[in-house]
Amino acid sequence: MRIHYRRAEQIQAGDADGVGRTVRLRTRGWLPYRLDLMLQMTEQRGNRGFAFTADGDLCGRGEWTFEPEGAFVAAPFPVLEMTA
Repeated sequence: MRIHYRRAEQIQAGDADGVGRTVRLRTRGWLPYRLDLMLQMTEQRGNRGFAFTADGDLCGRGEWTFEPEGAFVAAPFPVLEMTA
């Protein structure tokens, strides 16, 4: 699945570790519509990733993990747990 980030704007910087950092994203995937999201980092996990909350067209919380793979880093699409 390919996601295109059409726009990214930082709304709030967060603390020294980035916790509280808030960004507004506009994305578009293979379906014929766009998604507007506000993501806020809730936990920094060093070079292993971070946890975040999402609000907007998709609401919930999630985590993005990074794993070393030789000379590269695997960063699969983040897992998002949806809320009502």
